[in-house]
Amino acid sequence: MPIAQRPPPSVQAMPNDCANRVAIIEWLNSQSQVPRQPFENQETYENARSEIRSRIWHMRYRCQPV
Repeated sequence: MPIAQRPPPSVQAMPNDCANRVAIIEWLNSQSQVPRQPFENQETYENARSEIRSRIWHMRYRCQPV
């Protein structure tokens, strides 16, 4: 089973692409479901999950259908 990648800080800073909102949110949701890796620090893991949740919220808020 391949290990999913955590979104790098550059992904967090990327502009909103509302045209691809659904695909981006689905990808972020899949990343948020990745379990902590055996040698991954708990704090690092929680920070990454927090960033993912924040990005999902931001995308939903900014890309609401009018």
